[in-house]
Amino acid sequence: MLTKVVGDTQHVAVFFGNNARGVLPIRARFTFADNSTQDFDYPAEVWSTNTGEYVREYAFVGKRLTKVQLDPDSRIVDIDRANNIWQAK
Repeated sequence: MLTKVVGDTQHVAVFFGNNARGVLPIRARFTFADNSTQDFDYPAEVWSTNTGEYVREYAFVGKRLTKVQLDPDSRIVDIDRANNIWQAK
């Protein structure tokens, strides 16, 4: 994850990794410093051009990202849920 703040906007690049052979949808929940959340859902087709990595860029105006959690509702098959959370330091 890469972040950069310009004015009141936080720009974030998230690198979603696929460490297994299957291609499943991406469900991600972003949590901000004010405890609000925003969910993003991407279909399995995002892996059609690169089955190992999917990069997405975001711009959050007036918000500071504190956490990203993949599959927050545990609905997708995953052999290692320990690597599904990024937490700001």
